[in-house]
Amino acid sequence: MKRNVLIAAGLLVILLILAEVGSRVFFGLGSPPLVYANTKFGYAFRPNQSLKRFGHPISYNEQGLRSEPLRPTTGTAYRILCVGGSVTNGGALVDQADTYPYQLERILSAKGDKAQVLNASAVGWTLMNEYSFLEDKGIFGARVVVLEVGTRTLYPGTATSFAVGADPNLPDHKPPLAMLEAIDRYLLPRILRKLGMSSAEAPQVWSDRSVTLENYQRGLGTLKAMVALVSRFGAKPIILLTPDKDEAVPGQYRAEYQKDLSDLAASANGKLVDLMPAWHTALSQGREPLRDSVDPNSEGNQSIAQALAAEPLP
Repeated sequence: MKRNVLIAAGLLVILLILAEVGSRVFFGLGSPPLVYANTKFGYAFRPNQSLKRFGHPISYNEQGLRSEPLRPTTGTAYRILCVGGSVTNGGALVDQADTYPYQLERILSAKGDKAQVLNASAVGWTLMNEYSFLEDKGIFGARVVVLEVGTRTLYPGTATSFAVGADPNLPDHKPPLAMLEAIDRYLLPRILRKLGMSSAEAPQVWSDRSVTLENYQRGLGTLKAMVALVSRFGAKPIILLTPDKDEAVPGQYRAEYQKDLSDLAASANGKLVDLMPAWHTALSQGREPLRDSVDPNSEGNQSIAQALAAEPLP
């Protein structure tokens, strides 16, 4: 009996070691992209990170942007800065090369433009996070700034301070074990949600109750401040409007605010780029541009890049 127990314990240890190694090698668990807290803009990704998660390369340059290192803007070279939340960032489930800033840069390069398209974003960022980040960091010498917005950003809910280091989606240090990250960040929250219980994740900033005139005016006011900031830097603002899936399927937004955004962009010699037609057409034809209710997959990112490339950018 004692010998059998020892054999079983040994096999269990071996299985746990194999699971730990496999989680690290095949899924990149145990080494998540790390964020840091900031009193001005809440949080952002740490600079100089390069890793692979779920088979997708993820890297953040010396400025904490999900981009290649900054290249000089000599001669005809110029920069475009894309600012946003999870749609722009892509997260761990979208390959870096498939994010729309990377795809836009490839399209422009094929046209002969010497453009570097930068990605300043973080999952969970609101317009206020983004505005404060631009106030603190500037626009990195960009000639064009793409401001990604959607229903969840135009109708912000109650301001929430995300718990850097406490929320498993905002880690500020590596977990001791890959298996612990899998449980804490992915498995446990799903189980608790199915049981109708809360988890350690930060509260949701947006809900259907957020769609009020007061919240819309507050969100629009922040966006106006961002457009004004971009103009002060001498750059062209482009407002990128991306619908949620429950809006894109019927092809209609929750409210008629396209004119407000179009007028706002035009007031600063900018442009509104609305993804509703492209995503509604794709869904109507049985194609899927989204990987969840909000975030685009590779095809959706390609649609964004193509829509932006169709505009006169610099």
